[in-house]
Amino acid sequence: MEKIQIKDSEILDLLSADIDKSKNYAEDRSKLRVEDFKRFRGAPYPGDEQKKAKGWSTTVNTVIANAVNWTQPGLIEVFSDDFFAFKLPNTQQAEALRRYVRKVLYKQQPGEEMIDAFITDCLIYRDGGLVKVYYKEDYDLVTEKYERLSAEEFQQLSANPAYTISRYKEETFVIPAVDEWGQQIVDEFGNPAFDENTEYLDVKAVRKDITFAGPCFEVIPPEEFFRTPEAKTIDDARLCFHQTDRDLNYIRKNEKAGIYRKGSYKKVSENLSHEDSVDTLDAERDSREHLEGLESEINDFQSDEKLLKPNTVVKVREIYTKLDIDGDGLLEPVIVWESCGVVLNIMENPYKRPPFRVGKPFPLPHQWSQDPYPSQLEDDQRIVTNLDRLAQDSAALQTYSNPITNDPQLYKSLLKRGPHTVLQGDPQRIGDASPRGGRSNAILKAKEDAMSGIENKSGITRYNQGLDSNSLNKTLGGMNLIMSAAQQRQRLLARRMGWVFKHIIGDMLKIMEKWPTPEYQQIMQGQRIRLEDIEINVGVSFNEKYQQAMMLEQLVQFNAGPGAQMGVSPEQTFGLIKYKYSLLGIKVDNFLPTQEEAANCRALQQKLAQATKKIEEQEGQLRAERQRNEAAEQSGQGSGGVPGQPMAQAMGRSNAGGFPQGIPPTGPMGR
Repeated sequence: MEKIQIKDSEILDLLSADIDKSKNYAEDRSKLRVEDFKRFRGAPYPGDEQKKAKGWSTTVNTVIANAVNWTQPGLIEVFSDDFFAFKLPNTQQAEALRRYVRKVLYKQQPGEEMIDAFITDCLIYRDGGLVKVYYKEDYDLVTEKYERLSAEEFQQLSANPAYTISRYKEETFVIPAVDEWGQQIVDEFGNPAFDENTEYLDVKAVRKDITFAGPCFEVIPPEEFFRTPEAKTIDDARLCFHQTDRDLNYIRKNEKAGIYRKGSYKKVSENLSHEDSVDTLDAERDSREHLEGLESEINDFQSDEKLLKPNTVVKVREIYTKLDIDGDGLLEPVIVWESCGVVLNIMENPYKRPPFRVGKPFPLPHQWSQDPYPSQLEDDQRIVTNLDRLAQDSAALQTYSNPITNDPQLYKSLLKRGPHTVLQGDPQRIGDASPRGGRSNAILKAKEDAMSGIENKSGITRYNQGLDSNSLNKTLGGMNLIMSAAQQRQRLLARRMGWVFKHIIGDMLKIMEKWPTPEYQQIMQGQRIRLEDIEINVGVSFNEKYQQAMMLEQLVQFNAGPGAQMGVSPEQTFGLIKYKYSLLGIKVDNFLPTQEEAANCRALQQKLAQATKKIEEQEGQLRAERQRNEAAEQSGQGSGGVPGQPMAQAMGRSNAGGFPQGIPPTGPMGR
């Protein structure tokens, strides 16, 4: 990164207008989200407290919550475990990369919890669910102390980027000056010369010990994200930022770790203000906690002592925008950390874009907003709620009735009556004003019509849930038609969410490429993976997955039979078997060899086959040699001689040179 040529005051002046616009727009959006959450949680409607005090029903039918809760299981089942794969020429490399990404997502961080929260936000809020994928370092600050360091040792420690010196004492004293031979130096008058020496005492240094480094998948609460109003997508935003509540100790820790500039803690402590530390958007978080019976606390800024405490909470903004920070006339994507009007740090954006992804299963064309369940089913929830209240109130009137009396003594007794209370008064002076017709069937018919409309909007039927007794009388074909129709909506939601998860996996891979770990380097070996190489599986229902598994079983049988003769490798068959059982939610990794183990086994089998073939060839050669020898012996016996006779005749001819036959020549061998 080039040297920053812009001052902090200029940065704040350039960003202040967009920050104010983003805050004002976020306040308006926050009011809508608060209403969405209230409807989802079944909060009472205005005026219900007065009705409740008078004894009327204040039940709220949880139509929206039911739709959300019945949509969640299918989507969470899709986007958990093995919902992604990679298309690479090397299948073993693709499988190794999938296992590594899965470990980072689910083992090194709570991926399943994050996905659950992300899907819930997508179904509830008009702004959708928001995910932040960024490079994160989890670290512990390790303190090291040194009683005494020389100037050279202190300089080396200061130059080490892994250390931050937080405390030391400097001590300067005079020592006799000596030359290179260790002799004391004197001046021209014979007086001894002296040098000043500096040592550092009680040195305290802080070292950053990294426990995790890699891509982080984090779900951002909607009230913590701000953007300029004109944006339709994340990339269109002229400015956006992530605002979080942090204590001063967090700022001091990041300063010691080298993430924030030196002196940030002191500057923020000196610039604390009530307006910056208490934000109007805290009301959105407070409203959620209030529904759960909780009360949130904020800083007490009336006491100067609390302002100086490290646990004082302030707003820290992580701003993503474009600025000309090096003076070349071009706008570069940058990240600015700011709190209480203090620039904590500024750097060039390594992601080249804001690291956020928005999930919208109910998108509206050309708009940031979507149409989630609370806005779709708000009127339906009111209608069904009113029908439920009518039914409950009519049942209460039918059961308890409204007595009428002009007897003062009986009137007082009726006010305190219970199921077995003895009333004192004249029974002839009491009447009944309650209706005698009972609960109207029109209420039941209206509620049934309302529930049918809800099923058409949400795509979730009572037959599909198995909660309706009438489903027992449906034929298998009819049930399949109902379930197939309901799954079309579920499949559409899963496909829309799959687009977002594809980009999330792509962002994680880009971070792995920029900050590679040894394991990732060993897998990829310098290769890069593209976004189109990522596959997302959005199979929805168990019946569909079961049908797919049955079709794959036929392919397994083919690979084990004719396919093996046509060149299908065992590794491909093992991968097919694992994928078939993964569709059914059955993990068989511990019962089948991995592709690497299968490849090693096949290599050993090939070596064994080659060795067996070589042994058979040698046995054939030995067998042929033995047959030739036997044939030669048989030919000798057939000519009337004795075995070895041709050799004896040859020896006899060799003696024809003058030695008598049967008498060996002289010499060592002869003797």
